[in-house]
Amino acid sequence: MMSQSRCWAAILIAVLCCGCRPEAPRGEARLKTTPVKGIVEVDGKPALNVSVKFIADGSSSDIARPALATTNEKGAFAVSTYVAEDGLPDGDYVLTFVWEEAISLNPTKKDQLKGAYSDPKKSKHKVTVIQGTPIDMGVIALSTTGAGK
Repeated sequence: MMSQSRCWAAILIAVLCCGCRPEAPRGEARLKTTPVKGIVEVDGKPALNVSVKFIADGSSSDIARPALATTNEKGAFAVSTYVAEDGLPDGDYVLTFVWEEAISLNPTKKDQLKGAYSDPKKSKHKVTVIQGTPIDMGVIALSTTGAGK
């Protein structure tokens, strides 16, 4: 009986792993990507755990959902679309930034940037990706007192 349980466990693991392949979501073709990286500084200092979202600007990109990146302790990020740090497909993108409290017992975490960079319609941060041309966005300077200040 024990060996039958192990067999079922192995089948379950195999089935679950099939869903973990680095492919595009169902119905979406996996597009070629180009590496995109940068550094986020807030008030002149590297910022840890800033969520950077790359949203297709109009119809210039065939990506169906935003790509994401999160900054490390040096403020550095590399964009992930399908797998870690694979970059973005060709197109124009608008960036948004949210910096939630790193450690908090409060279930309603607050954006330390006070929402100043979270609206894609108001974003001044954009990037154009051309296949085969890796992009280093350099330092992106943000402020806790709001956008453009």
